[in-house]
Amino acid sequence: MPSEHQMPDGLLGALFALEGVRNSVTILNGPTGCKYYPASLSDSMFQREISFNPLQHVTEFYFGQPRIPCTYMDSHDYIMGAEGKLHRIFRAVEERRPDFIGVVNSPGASLIGEGLRVDSQDIPVARMESPGYSESISEGYQRGVLAILEAMDLQPKERKIGQVNLLGLSIWHLGWEDSLQDLRHLLHLCGLELCIAIGAGWTASEIRESASSSLNVVVDKDFCSRICRWYEEELGVPHVDFDRCPLGFDALEDWVAGICAQLDADPGPAMGEIKSRRRLAYREISRLNAATGLPKGRTFSVSAHASLALPVIEALHSYLGMVPVAVKVCSGDRGPIDSYLSRHGLTGLDDDLMESPVDIALADGNTIAALMAKGLTDNGLDIIYPGLRSVQLRPEPVLGLEGTMRLLDRVLNSLAR
Repeated sequence: MPSEHQMPDGLLGALFALEGVRNSVTILNGPTGCKYYPASLSDSMFQREISFNPLQHVTEFYFGQPRIPCTYMDSHDYIMGAEGKLHRIFRAVEERRPDFIGVVNSPGASLIGEGLRVDSQDIPVARMESPGYSESISEGYQRGVLAILEAMDLQPKERKIGQVNLLGLSIWHLGWEDSLQDLRHLLHLCGLELCIAIGAGWTASEIRESASSSLNVVVDKDFCSRICRWYEEELGVPHVDFDRCPLGFDALEDWVAGICAQLDADPGPAMGEIKSRRRLAYREISRLNAATGLPKGRTFSVSAHASLALPVIEALHSYLGMVPVAVKVCSGDRGPIDSYLSRHGLTGLDDDLMESPVDIALADGNTIAALMAKGLTDNGLDIIYPGLRSVQLRPEPVLGLEGTMRLLDRVLNSLAR
């Protein structure tokens, strides 16, 4: 019987989309029980505070947390409505002069039909009365980004040659800031300028500037398919699509080549750097294999959304010669994964990681901890949020060229212990 794990939902996705705007405030219209967890997560994924002061936010609506103030709806509000509280919290937030305000109904507030009738004279406001609670986090995230774009009232602009946006990277993605820097570097090697990562750390001015980019580049398809269509239909900005995230040497080369073909840019310098790292990886893998026979034939399991799981499977199976035992696709189109597995005679894999012992599991930190507690693996590599809660004082990208080296380094070292 497959084990059930609590998966992040559409409400979290919507909140993290709104929280991905710098110098913004996201208001939650609901009880405090709906606030604490997402507020804590948002603060850990995208920190804005420069010092730790637990007394700084001991005020009405914030409850000691720096993010996502809420209207703390109670039984009276569920009977009479919380419009008065909503107006009070909105004015308190407006006085802080953020560049953007998001307002979201909790499930209970949406159930009783709470309207979000608040507005500002000069601050853009996105309202989400029912952000798709039963949807996946990727769908909720896209709803949130679309609400932001509609609130900003973007207009088509003259294209800037060589300027691109990245789509599908969110603050929910593990190591998103480090991955962003890595991908920015690869684009720079191609002579391209990154305007913004849409939905991940962008500012209000950058949101407006995104309309002038020549191309939208997909980083994670599961988190941006609807956003790509919106940019094309509303602003005329085309996109280049990829079924897999830029992780692994083959996926990275395809990513760079696809972008450069669209913009008539030179992929040579980026390809050269990828080739250099491929050579370094081969040298170490060859040494390990000569001494121990590793990593060929060792087993692994994967749990992630489809566009991230695919390049992980390809890198470990095709490049390292390892064998997938269990694959759980949390969301997204599983078709390309099944096609790859079928081509290599790997049909009928278990979709429950909790039933199969493996040499290494690649998943979120909670799943890895559960697998270790059950004795199903001794090794795990976190590739999606939440991570393994280790202290990291140096860059730890999950995607890009350095993300590829992290993947290989951690897998090989765990097997060689």
